[in-house]
Amino acid sequence: MGDGNKWPRSRAFLLHSAAHFQEHHFARLHGHRTTLDVAIGIPETTRNRIEQGYYYKAVFDMLRAHQDEIFSATVWGLTDVRSWRDGEGAPLLFDDNLRAKPAYYGIADPSKLEPRQQAANVFRADVAIDDDALTNPVWTDMPLLRVGTDAQFQLRWAPDAMVAYVHVADDTDDAEDKAVFTYRLSSSSDLQTVTVLRSDDDAADRRVASDEDGWTAVVRLPLPDLAAQGTTYMLDLDVTDGSDVASWNDADALGTLTFVERASVTEVVRASTAPVIDGVVDDVWEDALAETTDKFTQGSDGAQAVVRTLWADDTLYVLMRVSDPVLDDTASNPWEQDSVEIYVDRGNVKNGAYRNQGDTQYRINFKNVRSFGTGDETWQSDSLVSAAKVVPGGYIVEAAIDLNGAGGLGTVQGLDFQVNDGTNGTRTSVRTWADPTGISYQSTARWGVAQLVPAGSEPEEPAEPEVTVTPQVVVAGRALDVSLSGFAPGSTVTLRLEPELTVGHPRPVALGSVTVGDDGAATARVTVPRPTKLGLYSVVATSGDLTASALVLVVPAAPGHPGPGPGHPGPGPGHPGPGPGQPGPGPGHPGPGPGPGHPGPGPGPGHPGPGPGPGHPGPGPGDPGPGPKPDPGPKPDPGPKPGPGKPGTGVQRPC
Repeated sequence: MGDGNKWPRSRAFLLHSAAHFQEHHFARLHGHRTTLDVAIGIPETTRNRIEQGYYYKAVFDMLRAHQDEIFSATVWGLTDVRSWRDGEGAPLLFDDNLRAKPAYYGIADPSKLEPRQQAANVFRADVAIDDDALTNPVWTDMPLLRVGTDAQFQLRWAPDAMVAYVHVADDTDDAEDKAVFTYRLSSSSDLQTVTVLRSDDDAADRRVASDEDGWTAVVRLPLPDLAAQGTTYMLDLDVTDGSDVASWNDADALGTLTFVERASVTEVVRASTAPVIDGVVDDVWEDALAETTDKFTQGSDGAQAVVRTLWADDTLYVLMRVSDPVLDDTASNPWEQDSVEIYVDRGNVKNGAYRNQGDTQYRINFKNVRSFGTGDETWQSDSLVSAAKVVPGGYIVEAAIDLNGAGGLGTVQGLDFQVNDGTNGTRTSVRTWADPTGISYQSTARWGVAQLVPAGSEPEEPAEPEVTVTPQVVVAGRALDVSLSGFAPGSTVTLRLEPELTVGHPRPVALGSVTVGDDGAATARVTVPRPTKLGLYSVVATSGDLTASALVLVVPAAPGHPGPGPGHPGPGPGHPGPGPGQPGPGPGHPGPGPGPGHPGPGPGPGHPGPGPGPGHPGPGPGDPGPGPKPDPGPKPDPGPKPGPGKPGTGVQRPC
């Protein structure tokens, strides 16, 4: 779980800003402070508008503290809609209808500001409540959120529940020690409450551990409605330590939780020897795990990179092999040229807004021309060594990045990798490894996570994707069970039916899609379209560059449905006609039942009827007698033989 905001919001940041502002501005400023505006980011939320009010309050508290040197301060404009930064999120004091916002009250009357609200992104993960719940590695992927001075927590979500991890540093074991989660769907007023006590025993929905230093719990928070990515919940956590209570939010406020994608997580192996940064792939890179930039934030087709990372001492090494057959650097904007971007969040703070000399955006094009994002450009340039080399089918970028004291064994870093594809002077596609939002250049909140691990044996390569189908012979129009494995956790896999050896020339048919779990596996039941022609087909599963297939034989559906079995017995023997029937030259057609049928319209016996009795004799003259039995057909019960009829007066009539 990471903080989802895209603008400076923390109190620590405000204190840092105040000191910086005072040191670098007030020493040489006397008179007028102009063009203040503070954008809150997109989407605009109530929480961010309130926080903007507190930000303006802090700025004007600083200005008023130096009122002897400053006679006025001016904001950039009056209403948000007239601001040049309106697209970045409501930067001014009044909304588009001239209504005062919290930003205005932060300056004019801070007593009218609403209580502060916290906000966080909650990443998706499947966390079992079992004996390993307290030590599940998922809890080390993201920084913990602080509650007061002694408690921390974080969350993960699944469609039916959140799972919370909470740790409290508390060396006194009191009966009142507890954590209370209060939450609701953002569009609902129905509050849910889950309480976990330090003294609780393990149960199906929780695990609790306590020692002399404090206590830790993992607890399931059931959701009243099924959740999906993008769902928002309101939540607060109150932690009680004896008679003291600390809360995540200010009094009477609930923080905002946004459910986002599964976190992109990798391991960075310690290098046995540091690679030479020259664009040539050294053997040491064989020890590194490979990741791919497979998330489009612009376009739907374009350059992609395979990324490998290593570390040694306090340095991160990155190798990006870009597949791009046509290279272009004619755009004036560096981000529109064929280039890669490397994002580093030292210590994986997930601050949202960039920290100066903590969060960096490095951009390197295929000619090794470098540019940088937010922050001190000189400092960023000094922390990077890079090389680029054009190779058949694309180019290679190799980089060494100084972690500035944040590296070392076991540390966790925030990382993302991006590929910009330029075509004729414009950027036509962007692919990333982790952040799907397209705003990595503004916020660190959705970058991926990398843990620095020791060198070892050859790292385990990702499993090859596999597909199996059951049955392997299927009738068109019927269901087919598909099992997948070896795909990227949380990825969406599309399924299609492709002809291999068939009657005619059928086209591929889409069968749907399925999202795989944390283990890279999934099952799905799909229906083979009824019009599918006879032949051998492949069920093809695709996700990004991963593809697997399995063969299936499709046979066409029968034109009609066969009956369920032999017919039901009839009610009894047939009615005698007025005269004897004349025998015909051959047997009649078998009927649906087990008995003999009615005599047919010709000289032979009739069609078998639904009952066991004999057919109706015709009206003409004839010798009474049983006549020949009709052919019973495939396995019918022949029933009793027909009895004699009375003599008739004419020829046999059809039944």
